Amino acid sequence: MMLGYCLGRLFEPAVSARKRQQWLVYLGVGAIGLFVGLRWLNTYGDPFP
Repeated sequence: MMLGYCLGRLFEPAVSARKRQQWLVYLGVGAIGLFVGLRWLNTYGDPFP
């Protein structure tokens, strides 16, 4: 819910579609990078690796 509340600002009429798409791509690539980084470190999730 917090993510939706924060992303709501991107969908206001004052924000252009190009800028909105650019921000969403950056956030998506960042989320995938964070996921890959956490899995590469192998310290999150499995208490007994």
